[in-house]
Amino acid sequence: MKRTNEPSDSEPAPRKHASRKQSDSPHNEFSRLKLNGTVYNVGDVAVIKEYTDDCCFGKIVKIWCKAKGQAFVRLRWYYKPSDVFSTVPVFIGVDELFNSDHEQDVYVQTLYDKVQVLSFPDYSSRSEIDEDIFFTRARYIPSTNQLDPPIDAWPTVCLCKAIQSPNDVYVECEQCGRLYHFPCVHMEQEKVDKDWVCSACRQ
Repeated sequence: MKRTNEPSDSEPAPRKHASRKQSDSPHNEFSRLKLNGTVYNVGDVAVIKEYTDDCCFGKIVKIWCKAKGQAFVRLRWYYKPSDVFSTVPVFIGVDELFNSDHEQDVYVQTLYDKVQVLSFPDYSSRSEIDEDIFFTRARYIPSTNQLDPPIDAWPTVCLCKAIQSPNDVYVECEQCGRLYHFPCVHMEQEKVDKDWVCSACRQ
């Protein structure tokens, strides 16, 4: 039986939206695109509407136009947790995405918004998270259905050695900076001491 914190055996449904095979035919390339009042630059992470999913994410790696005026963007897809896991583990964040090497050309009309995708440390250091902020800490490889780095190599926290979750609230040791679950160190969140020091540092 596969553990629920591993990718599912079945690969995600293929991206189906009005896409075209990557072509070497003559075309013009651009560094930016303005669509419905929003400016998209190469390197931005766009929100895309598909036939089967109204909210997909991809990094723009190319903006190009055919001679007939058809405009496209080449995206490097981000996979959502529901694409990767049959049962999403509890330590996966609600704003978590997995980058990939999967690239695809789509019509520019499928773009409708932009977001930011941060590293996990940058995301975790923020005191407030806006709706357009996401993060990534691993790359998904569709061909092998694996994560890089694998989950068992992800950083852990606390005495219980749990994988760090952005969904959890931790108390931080003032000296070493390590994170702990409140119940694991017998503390109440409402009574947290700002100068708290873990037992390892007190020894």
